[in-house]
Amino acid sequence: CDLESSVRAGFRITEMGMWLQGYPRHYEEDLKNYQKTKDKKYLERDPSLSDESYRTNMIASVRRKGELFKSLYPMAWIFGDERSVIGRISVFDYDFSQPALRDFRQWLAKEYGSLEALNREWRRNYKTWDEVMPLTGSEAKDEGNFAPWSDHRAFMEYSYAGFFEMLTREIEKVAPNAR
Repeated sequence: CDLESSVRAGFRITEMGMWLQGYPRHYEEDLKNYQKTKDKKYLERDPSLSDESYRTNMIASVRRKGELFKSLYPMAWIFGDERSVIGRISVFDYDFSQPALRDFRQWLAKEYGSLEALNREWRRNYKTWDEVMPLTGSEAKDEGNFAPWSDHRAFMEYSYAGFFEMLTREIEKVAPNAR
């Protein structure tokens, strides 16, 4: 690696960009289209942090970069700068993709313990977990019922943190002294 002479001279490196693609592919376009149409298909984050193929690709990418840089003893492994689950616009309600909704429903089942408890809190009458759908921020405001929105937002933060935890575990497997 061309950084070895710098490391031998006492410089420490910081590997930036371990997570190659942070924001969704069509973020700005999705935002504009959703604001114009209110069609929830534009709320499907691509890539979804719940998409197994995306997660597998990110694990492989982080491992490759970890192998490349571990001999240089980076002082830090950084997955990005100013990351956010929804970008820099707090009213945009990502992620309504099928993989994320699947994981969201599983998370809700653990949080609430039963569909009946969720129905009470959300003021709904779902018959199965597969029917459960979060509200967007504007729907919650219009309905005066923020539980379906806030639970979804909490899940997305949980999902986002879990994604970084997964990547951190992978770096630690490749470079056990990583921080």
